[in-house]
Amino acid sequence: TRARRWKPWRRRPRRLAFPLGTGAASLLTADGWTLFDAAIQWSIGALGAPPPPPDPLPAGVVTRINSGGPTVTLSGVTWYGDQYYQDAFALFADYPVAGTDDDLLYQRYRKTDPAVQTITYAIPVPRSGTYRVRLHFAEPYWGVPGRFTGPGCTAMSCPGKRQFDVSIEGSRVLDDLDLNAEAPPATALVKEFTAAVSDGTLDLFFDSRSAAGGLDRAFVSAIEVIDTTVTQPELRLTPATAGPLGATPAHTVTATLIDATGARWPISQSHFRSAVRIP
Repeated sequence: TRARRWKPWRRRPRRLAFPLGTGAASLLTADGWTLFDAAIQWSIGALGAPPPPPDPLPAGVVTRINSGGPTVTLSGVTWYGDQYYQDAFALFADYPVAGTDDDLLYQRYRKTDPAVQTITYAIPVPRSGTYRVRLHFAEPYWGVPGRFTGPGCTAMSCPGKRQFDVSIEGSRVLDDLDLNAEAPPATALVKEFTAAVSDGTLDLFFDSRSAAGGLDRAFVSAIEVIDTTVTQPELRLTPATAGPLGATPAHTVTATLIDATGARWPISQSHFRSAVRIP
């Protein structure tokens, strides 16, 4: 562990551009001053772990997939281009979506091939454990103004036209899902589940085959996978309290990053900026 000798800072500190995250920690001195690193930034890649992706995800988020679409950033959140799927088509519909500010996320979707009527996702995960899965939908056709509002449909209501099942890790979590029975057409709807993964791959299966009770074609607009065992990284300074400013010897502080997996990383002087003195 490399130590940092702290001194009062008399000009604006320099921000280091490391990509993975930010943290804050403070050191209170005995005479009431605070040595404070206002926005310590770290790079796990710089400390020996694999480098992060170009647009890093928050701690615990394994992936966010824009099903049927490319990588996009909406409301400050990055959704990655569709991947890990089999047996489906990418479609786009240009209509306003209620219940969200991120219409584009729901206007693109992955829909079954009518000859197969299933969609399979095999999403790699970093470890065995429990994951939270969030599935995003918005009915793109039945009851949507300007698309289909025919027999059996009333104003913004068209139930019983599309039904499909969803399974996660081999267990059915949605049986005969009818989106229009739960929300108006073209309205964002999110379903959330937890699933235990033991083989490094999270398996999703969307099934609209008639033999399974399906109607029309299954689809999904977006998928989020979140590791429930991961916490936000924490930065610790040791010692927590030092003597008065100007005392001899000068303050010596060791910084340690406890990363999202609980591993401890000593932070050297090159990995964080100098202290700020705040009365």
